Amino acid sequence: MDGYAPLLKGQITGFVPTHDSGDTDHDVNIGVGVCRDDANTENFEHEADITKQIDATFVQGDDAGGMAPTTTETGTYSTTGTTVDGTASLFNTEFQVGDVLFSSTEAEGRRITQISSAILMTIESAFDMDVASDNVEKNGLAPNASYHIHLIEQDSDGDLDFFFDTSPVGANPPSGWTWRRRVIPIRTDVSDNIINGSWRELAGGALRNDLLADVHDLVDNTTTGRQTLALTLPLGISLLAILKVRGGETGAGLVFGWVRSVDFTDVAPAVAANDVVFNASGDGTTMGVTEVPTDTSATIAHRQDSAQPTLNIITSGYIDDRRV
Repeated sequence: MDGYAPLLKGQITGFVPTHDSGDTDHDVNIGVGVCRDDANTENFEHEADITKQIDATFVQGDDAGGMAPTTTETGTYSTTGTTVDGTASLFNTEFQVGDVLFSSTEAEGRRITQISSAILMTIESAFDMDVASDNVEKNGLAPNASYHIHLIEQDSDGDLDFFFDTSPVGANPPSGWTWRRRVIPIRTDVSDNIINGSWRELAGGALRNDLLADVHDLVDNTTTGRQTLALTLPLGISLLAILKVRGGETGAGLVFGWVRSVDFTDVAPAVAANDVVFNASGDGTTMGVTEVPTDTSATIAHRQDSAQPTLNIITSGYIDDRRV
C-alpha cells in the first residue's frame, strides 16, 4: 500500500467472507480489503477476491487449500491389519506411530506418502497423538471446531494470501510466510462443514455473521442459580453473541432471569434491574433478543429465580470487532 497514509492501529475494512458456490460447506470466498497489521507497523491491501478451501492443506493462490500445514510422522505396520504392497491404497490398514495405533481410512484424511521398506512407511498426519491414552486427535479439519482466517505475507516477494488456523494469532503459518493479522472467525458443525452464515460489515470494520439456522445451545433449563454456558461460536476471541432468550410454558407466576457476560456480578434477577420476565401470565412463551459479550471460550452466564418456566438460549449470530 505504498502512497497510503498509515491506517490507525487495529483498523480493518473489507475482507468480508461468503460461502463459495463451488463448495459451500468447505470453501470461503474472501473479499477485497485493507488493514493495519497486528504489529501496527504496516498497511496491507488485498485487491482481488480469493477463495480458500478449509478441507485442503495450504497452497498459494485462488481456489486453493487454506488449512494450516500438516506434519509428517514415521510409522510401522502393526502385526495385525491388511498387508500392503508398494504404494497401493491403505484402506482398513492398521499401522503404528510410536505407541499409537492408527486404523487408516481415506475418509478420515490419513495419507501414506512414502513406503520406504517392507515394514516402514511415512504418513502425512493431520493428527496429534496422545501416547498415554492411545487417542488420536485430528489437528486439521475437525467437527465442532473453531478456526480463524488469517492474512499472511510471503517472505520472498511480499505476496499476500490467507490460511485457516485454530490459533487466533496465526501461530502455524505455512513455511516461508509471515502472519500479519486475523480477519475472520468461523466454526464447523458435527460434519466438518462450515456453519452456514450471512456475513456483513458494520461501521468501524466489525463483522456480523447471522447464522442461517439457529443453534439451540440451552434447551428447557430448570436449574436455578448462576450457571455458565458455552455457546456454539468461534473460540479464542471475545465476541458479541446475538441470542434469542425464551421462557417456556410450564407454570404460572412471575419468573425473572438474566443472560449476561461471565464477568457480571451474580445477583438475583429482579424487575428493578430490567431483567427478563418469563411467562408472567402462565399462558404462553416469552421471547427476547439480546446481545451478550462472550469470553474467549465462547462462554456466557445465565440465571433464573425459579424452576418454572424452562429457560432456552438460542444462538443466532455474533459480531466480531476484529480489533487486534
